[in-house]
Amino acid sequence: MEPNIQQACDYWVKKLGLQNWDIDIRETRKENFVQQECTGECLYSWANEQAIINILDPVDYINQHFEQDQEKTVVHELLHLLFGSIMDDVEGTIREAVLHQIIGRLSRTLVSLKRETEEDNNE
Repeated sequence: MEPNIQQACDYWVKKLGLQNWDIDIRETRKENFVQQECTGECLYSWANEQAIINILDPVDYINQHFEQDQEKTVVHELLHLLFGSIMDDVEGTIREAVLHQIIGRLSRTLVSLKRETEEDNNE
């Protein structure tokens, strides 16, 4: 069962040092996404340190090969805030794709480490 996205966001905001950001996170239906093909999106103002993070409502998740992991998506979108200043100055789809791949790897790794720690603590 997925953790509450607000709880996940609060946890990772502290771990990633983003407490100064004003972040509105919400579970959102696919038709309300700016980017229809994503499971999450982060719309932000770097200068104002404000962000809206949309996480795909499980009702709209249709990938039959992989389970939806909202916590990984939350971490992925928060990492965009850390790398946002780089993205604002980057031109070119190749650089953007590479940065997106790095963010994806980091979000998966961080959540895996957290879950391993939780399992160790429960033993």
